[in-house]
Amino acid sequence: SFVDLMNQKAERLHLWDTHFVNPHGLDEMDQFSSAYDLAQLSRYALDMPLFARIVSTREHTVQANRTFMLHTTNQLLFLSESVPGVNGVKTGFTDLAGDSLVASVDRDGRKLIVVLLGTQDRANAATALINYAYRHFTWLPLKGGLPLPKAMAGLAPYDVLVMLPAWQMPYFRVATDLASTPEQPWGAPQGVLAAYVGAQEIGRVPLFALNGP
Repeated sequence: SFVDLMNQKAERLHLWDTHFVNPHGLDEMDQFSSAYDLAQLSRYALDMPLFARIVSTREHTVQANRTFMLHTTNQLLFLSESVPGVNGVKTGFTDLAGDSLVASVDRDGRKLIVVLLGTQDRANAATALINYAYRHFTWLPLKGGLPLPKAMAGLAPYDVLVMLPAWQMPYFRVATDLASTPEQPWGAPQGVLAAYVGAQEIGRVPLFALNGP
């Protein structure tokens, strides 16, 4: 029953390349996931404060009939000088999957999730990917710095950043689509703001009225 709930949750999160057979993650036929799905699942879970605090913890003491010292196996949490901003998430190993790692990083609000599956040296491989991303990608705001059309006066999107390769910056643009009904109920989206690289849409956020009725 618990595994059924896991698969239902995966479907609700649109993790189309994920299927659970057991609740513990050890190798079993017809149990699988993908790097993309693990990144999406981690992003979802990191929005939960307790989860985020647990996966960023280096060590923890549990006092029972004796004292237990728990230590994370995520080496990146101890490499703040060479890989600053790491705040999670999870290491893993099975015979079929090999060494695996989901690493999350936050540098001044520029967030990143890196997933490695079947690597020989997960800490070094993750470090290389993280440093590459911060060197060659950029984060552009959809709010503040991108003027909205006059028709959008009094509306604002969520305060979000769009991450894309630095070379794509000249092709980055935003477009707006207002609701067909001029005045939607208070609290309902009044339209959307979509981000594009060339003709490809890379994301969209709802627009809400800044002030109440």
